[in-house]
Amino acid sequence: MTRYLPASGLATTITPEDAGWHWAGLRLLQLAPGIPQTVETGDAEVFLLPLSGGALTVRVAAADGAPEAEFELTGRDSVFSRVTDFAYAGRDCLVTLTSTGRAEVAVPSARCSTRRPAAYGPAEDVPVEVRGAGPATRQVTNFGTPGHLGRRTGGRRKEREMTDLSG
Repeated sequence: MTRYLPASGLATTITPEDAGWHWAGLRLLQLAPGIPQTVETGDAEVFLLPLSGGALTVRVAAADGAPEAEFELTGRDSVFSRVTDFAYAGRDCLVTLTSTGRAEVAVPSARCSTRRPAAYGPAEDVPVEVRGAGPATRQVTNFGTPGHLGRRTGGRRKEREMTDLSG
């Protein structure tokens, strides 16, 4: 199957209006090596979740362009290879992603009224549960659950320190 990818690199966009939802949306980005893509968060907060491909640099800036944070995400070969690290960006931000190789990135979003600071979530801190039994066994990877939204310090954080999202 061949998928049409517009010049913007946006493979899929589901806005709340498109789906008949009020709060949630989803974008799927296809990144080419070394070619930055910018996402405006507008009235929503977003996760930047590598699905496949090379390492990513995530730069988060305020809507006026003032830099806020920069994170290096390791990425992964596929969603089946391992849990990945991720980044969070609050509403009213400009997020620029650049990949060292081809990459596919999910950008789930949720409308919100409060702007929170950007955060990095290391893979080793993502809660993983095994549910079911026998042929119904499955792994549930809980990105962004309360208390695990990411941290502003340590990890692969590159710029100024920020306070913890969960506290």
